[in-house]
Amino acid sequence: MEQNSTMLADALAKQREDALKEFVNIMEEEVILPSLGKVYECGAKSIKVRPMRGVEEDILTNQKLVRNGRAFDLLLQNCVTEWNGIGFDELLYGDMNTIFAAIRSISLGSDYGVNIQCEECGEKQDEDIDLNTFKQKYLEIDPITVGKNIFIWVSDDGFKFKFRFLTNRDQKILQEEERIRKAQKKADYESSMTDVISQMILSITNKNGKEIVSRDDIKTLVKQYLDVKLIKEFADYVNDNKPDYDMAYDFKCRSCDHIAKIYVPVTTEFFWPRSRS
Repeated sequence: MEQNSTMLADALAKQREDALKEFVNIMEEEVILPSLGKVYECGAKSIKVRPMRGVEEDILTNQKLVRNGRAFDLLLQNCVTEWNGIGFDELLYGDMNTIFAAIRSISLGSDYGVNIQCEECGEKQDEDIDLNTFKQKYLEIDPITVGKNIFIWVSDDGFKFKFRFLTNRDQKILQEEERIRKAQKKADYESSMTDVISQMILSITNKNGKEIVSRDDIKTLVKQYLDVKLIKEFADYVNDNKPDYDMAYDFKCRSCDHIAKIYVPVTTEFFWPRSRS
């Protein structure tokens, strides 16, 4: 009897949900990912997203969720309607930026109002940015194995770096390490460039064939032993080749004519108009 009541309640709930979905014309948009699916076992090149709703508005204004990093996870989990087999934790950071931009555009349009402070004269000015002017930067190099986020870079002097592009899981690891350092009241708690680089590197092999695979050893190598020239060459290679959504904006100050390239950050403010209080 109890089981029949539960089944009836579930059926009524589904009927009500279907009626509400039919009431509002559900809009979805396919998003081509800049990785082109090369790093995913499923090979999916795209996902589908829907516009934000009231529940996502609540998520983005919940300061606890914003502080602990859950807000953006929930936004993705709610608004991506078809993952096509892509694992949430394996999602590349550049693909994630593309998805966020798509969710923002389908929800609020492509016009994004920001207030920028000139680094030269300190003057602040409002800028209206069209997100449609930003371009996807597609992955052009191939992984060592199709469907695996593993790549190889070899320096001129014979060092071989096996690395991956940053994933959602990697970002969470870096954020958790940063949270721990902050709780310990360390002055340098924020993740450094070498922390990020060390998280990407899977192994380092020298010209004599000796390989280092421990992350602790890799971090020590990157921070204390490898030449800065080598680290910069590797970082430049990664930046030149990583798939991403290029949100660089050419800013010109109306007060002093200073010109600079501004990178639009994806923060909670990205998901609502400037006029919002």
